[in-house]
Amino acid sequence: MVCHLPIPPVFADDADQAPQTSTAPEIPNTDETPATDDSTEYTNSVSLTAPKALRAGEEVTFTFVCEGDSLRAAQGSVTYDPAVLTYVGSQAIPEDWEMTFSEGDGVIKYLGLSTENRGLSGKAELFSLTFRIADSAAEGNGIPFTLSDATVYDGNRELLLTGGEFTWAVTRPLSTQCTLEALSVVGGNLSPAFSPEITAYSVTLPYTVYYADISATACEYGQIKLSSRELKVGENEIRVTVISESGLQQVYTITVTRLADPNYVPSSDNRILSLDLSDGLLFPSFSPEITEYTVYLVKGQDVILTPTAADKGVAQSLTIPAEPAPGSTLDEATAGTFTIVCSAEDGTPRTYTFHTILLDTPEELEKVQTSVIAESPLTAILIFSFAAVTIFFLGFVVSHLFHARNGKKESAPTKEETESK
Repeated sequence: MVCHLPIPPVFADDADQAPQTSTAPEIPNTDETPATDDSTEYTNSVSLTAPKALRAGEEVTFTFVCEGDSLRAAQGSVTYDPAVLTYVGSQAIPEDWEMTFSEGDGVIKYLGLSTENRGLSGKAELFSLTFRIADSAAEGNGIPFTLSDATVYDGNRELLLTGGEFTWAVTRPLSTQCTLEALSVVGGNLSPAFSPEITAYSVTLPYTVYYADISATACEYGQIKLSSRELKVGENEIRVTVISESGLQQVYTITVTRLADPNYVPSSDNRILSLDLSDGLLFPSFSPEITEYTVYLVKGQDVILTPTAADKGVAQSLTIPAEPAPGSTLDEATAGTFTIVCSAEDGTPRTYTFHTILLDTPEELEKVQTSVIAESPLTAILIFSFAAVTIFFLGFVVSHLFHARNGKKESAPTKEETESK
């Protein structure tokens, strides 16, 4: 027995129609009943409604509806088939009504009244009953209900409501099918040819097509969801998702290749317009037309070069490691020589080369930054050029003197040769 509220019979003659309790609510005084409009006629009927399909294994809630005028109390019983339905619970619907429910042997007895002496008129939802449908219930099986002794009190008299026999049929199970029955793209041919079991396709469309017009038909009860169908030049992936009644999903993908404009001339600009260094110093200052540079960096701190290519060109970032390259001496440590290749839209490449010089401390880098290298690149170029020529000239002189000395030693006469002369 399930008992929600301990409310005893209000006006029942048969004590077995509701559970007994120690206290009893008072019947509303008819002298205090407000006058009603007798011009409205009601059917004084009762019914059950089900808001959803009835499927095996699912819960379903039935709503008890009374139609009458100024209804203040109600009682009766609901008979159902316990072989098909399992009782779950019940709930009063009007906020000011208190109700009790007792259940057993396929019968639910109900009893309730308005605690504020407020009558319900018209079609009023009085309470709900929730059941679980047996897993064994097959499609088409009937679910019968009988509403017995449905009596209401309107403040003046008791009324026996009519309409107490109801039957619902078990609905088919939710479909689990989530496949396509047909798929096509306007203006192109799918590859491979469509088959419900194949989920990946490709198609080529001309440049003049900006939007993929896709026709898709789902299996019975299935729903279709499409991703964006706007097309850019090149490959575009479009997803066709089929959702079954039960919530299962299957995704079909179409790779749509939109061809390039046949009259389009790709850019041949393969320059790097700007170059950002995470650290260190670039010499000379970057210019798109200069392709050879020196990078000063401190040992132990890598430098990242981030290029910005011109007009749809492509250039990748470069990381220069702050450690000596194999074979470098301590006096002239270098991380090596690195390049960034910038490819134009038409594929034409341009190579930018970066030679490295490693400095021992950040202070040394700061000195370089404040030197003529940073202040006057042109002066620095002249100085470096003069230094290079000077080193070359000194090397040539030293080499010449070294060879000249060795030549004199080889040509000097011996003592015997001198004495013989």
